[in-house]
Amino acid sequence: MTHSGSNDTPPRHNTAVEILFLMMKAIIPLAILGGGIAVVYIMVETAPQPQKAPHHRRARLVTVVEAERTAHPLRVEASGKVLAAREVTLNPQVAGEVIEVSPALEPGGHFESGQLIVRVESTDYELAEKMRQAELTQMEARRVMEQASQDVAKREYDILGESLNDDEKALVLREPQLTAASADVSAARAMLEDARLDLQRTTVSAPFDAQVVEKFVDLGTRLTIQTPIVRLVGTDTYWIDLKVEQSNLRWIKFPEGDKPGSVVMIRHPKIWGPDAYREGHVIRLLPDLDSEGSMARVLVAVDDPLGLKPENASAPKLLVGQYIQAEIEGTILDDMVVVDRSLLRNGDFVWIMNAENMLVVRAVDIAYRGLEDALVRGGLEDGERIVITDIATVAEGMELRLDGDEEDSPKSAEAVTEGAKS
Repeated sequence: MTHSGSNDTPPRHNTAVEILFLMMKAIIPLAILGGGIAVVYIMVETAPQPQKAPHHRRARLVTVVEAERTAHPLRVEASGKVLAAREVTLNPQVAGEVIEVSPALEPGGHFESGQLIVRVESTDYELAEKMRQAELTQMEARRVMEQASQDVAKREYDILGESLNDDEKALVLREPQLTAASADVSAARAMLEDARLDLQRTTVSAPFDAQVVEKFVDLGTRLTIQTPIVRLVGTDTYWIDLKVEQSNLRWIKFPEGDKPGSVVMIRHPKIWGPDAYREGHVIRLLPDLDSEGSMARVLVAVDDPLGLKPENASAPKLLVGQYIQAEIEGTILDDMVVVDRSLLRNGDFVWIMNAENMLVVRAVDIAYRGLEDALVRGGLEDGERIVITDIATVAEGMELRLDGDEEDSPKSAEAVTEGAKS
């Protein structure tokens, strides 16, 4: 039997429904996603915006010192070496064995002028003195006898009344013999003085107040006139050979007649401490430069350098060969500002805190630049505030403040929040 239709072919209206259903499944999620995005966008755009707090630039905290224009004695800084003003190596003037030695004859020992150092055995010199004394006595006796002979000859010449020339008369009156006898007396007296001098020289004494640097003999040493006994340095005065910049010599006062040279403050902080010092005075300018050829040499004298006098007993002691620092008091400069060297920025500039509490970088005119201080002639007025605080990044006009000053502070977090809510 033949059928007019087939059951295997689906109806057309069912296919359209399926397609519509699939489209709805794709569109609905996209619509939901788009709606969500729209809601979020509306919420963000309509939300209240927080207000930004105004930027506050904090003023830099600094410390200052006020400039003060005064008359100031200029002090020339220098350094140098301590020298012995008097130094001598003693040799004996007579030969002999050392029979006595002073207890002070040790390195570092002290002698006063004229004090015994060593004594040489003197027996031979005492005998020589006696012999010379005897010779003098003989020569004096001969002269007396010759004087008597001349007196006799003169009386005889007067009695005879002979007329003679000058030479003949001198011979008759024994004048040559008397002259020779007188010369013999003078020679004997000189030899006696020489013998006495040799006897005195058996005692070797200090020629001035001195300290022993080195000794070369001891008890029993056999001396010749070439044998050194001791090396001494005088203790009354030491010298200091100071090296000074040539440009600074104009500030130093050198002695003129009765006017003394500049006073010098001598320091050795590492050894004596920061406050201890000795005082000296300039005595002369040496004629040559130092070995490097750039520094002038100024000679300074220091009295009682070892503090042996009661008034200097507590003063620090100078040592020969010691290197020290010194300040030479020079000319008094009027209307100067004393500034610590560390406050000079980039050579000749200082930082000023002006009346508006702003930083000003200012060039100054420096009259003298020392190791620690500088004297400023121009560029600073009395009472101006010099910044002594180091600032890493410096800008002209930057805001400054002092410790204890009130400064504007940024708004608090609460104030910012309230402003946002309003």
